[in-house]
Amino acid sequence: MRVKAVQLASLFLLSLAVNTGAQAEQRSHFLVGAEAGVEARHTHYNFDYVLTSNAVAGTAGNLQRNQTRVVDTGSFLGLLTGWQIQCGRTLLGVEGSVDFHSFEETKQTLFADNVAVNAALTTPYLATAKYERGAAYQLSGRAGWWLTPFFMPYVRLGLQYSRDQITFTAPVRQIVSAANPGNPSFSQKTDVWSGVGGIGVEIPAFGPTSVRVEFDYIYSPSNSWSDTVGLMQGTHRVDHPKSYVGKASWVWNFA
Repeated sequence: MRVKAVQLASLFLLSLAVNTGAQAEQRSHFLVGAEAGVEARHTHYNFDYVLTSNAVAGTAGNLQRNQTRVVDTGSFLGLLTGWQIQCGRTLLGVEGSVDFHSFEETKQTLFADNVAVNAALTTPYLATAKYERGAAYQLSGRAGWWLTPFFMPYVRLGLQYSRDQITFTAPVRQIVSAANPGNPSFSQKTDVWSGVGGIGVEIPAFGPTSVRVEFDYIYSPSNSWSDTVGLMQGTHRVDHPKSYVGKASWVWNFA
């Protein structure tokens, strides 16, 4: 009896070990998907133009920073692909995506170049500024935990590349002078690498597909440019653009 009991217990433990090993077996696969969402971006654009030293007799340029707050909100569409591995309930993956959007709006702002002509300061006037972000390419890692077979929260951490552009235009200044300083107008693109962090949830859909809902925070470095227009020297700076992104994705998992 004791031998039979030991044999039954051994068979039970072996069966349990096999089932546990099967449940913890690593599985990996590729995935592709499409995503859509809403993004709100916030930044401050600083700019100024002054006359260069001794450019015109009887004039003096005094540097003073002009600033306008740029807030853009709009929608976007994107594509994603990646590879992920699952061991038990734990999921780890690497993903790449590209998002396309063009919702930036031109902002109006008061502009004063603070050029003193014959001891009289010029009057501020209306100018326009626009900060555009091109297609955004992301490479990120994702880690999740299946709380149930139908619900997985996850976190995301990665980098984003985009080619951003600042465009500034002001009307021609009217200065009673032998030399007109020129028309302030500036447009420049630059490569921008941003940090990405996010949280989301994933649930299985029909067949090998799944649906995700995700919130991301994107933090970009500041960028500065300089230019010369006529007799004026200009400086431009965009301070740490920040984006808040909400999106939903439909993903096809290739087992």
